[in-house]
Amino acid sequence: MPVTAKPMQGHGIAITWESGFFAWITSVNPATVSRASLETTNSATTTARTFRPEVLHNSGELSVTIQFDASKTIPIDQAAESITITYPMAEGATTAATWTGSGFMTAYNPTAEINGIMTATCTIKWTGAITVNAAS
Repeated sequence: MPVTAKPMQGHGIAITWESGFFAWITSVNPATVSRASLETTNSATTTARTFRPEVLHNSGELSVTIQFDASKTIPIDQAAESITITYPMAEGATTAATWTGSGFMTAYNPTAEINGIMTATCTIKWTGAITVNAAS
């Protein structure tokens, strides 16, 4: 299937936490969605093991690198909350694509180099399905 849309840059991507936490983003890995396989091999199986897909998938984790601000309160101790990723506006679109789900922060790793911009990597565990709204 040929690609008809122009490749897009990530500049302008935004993440909104329900709690109001905000940070300047330098990179985002929205999720590694996975679904396990269940082995169905039995004593009557011949030639090779057999499998079927598990019914439920795992929405994985959101990993985001931000510019670290030591004055911000990090939501590491907060309950799961609504998190929305808003992607840059596609050419010709009137609304941007979004991914929304419930998640909670599981890790926050700041880095402060002597001669560089301070950053932090945040890991958020999605608690269920992610709702994808396509750009229009």
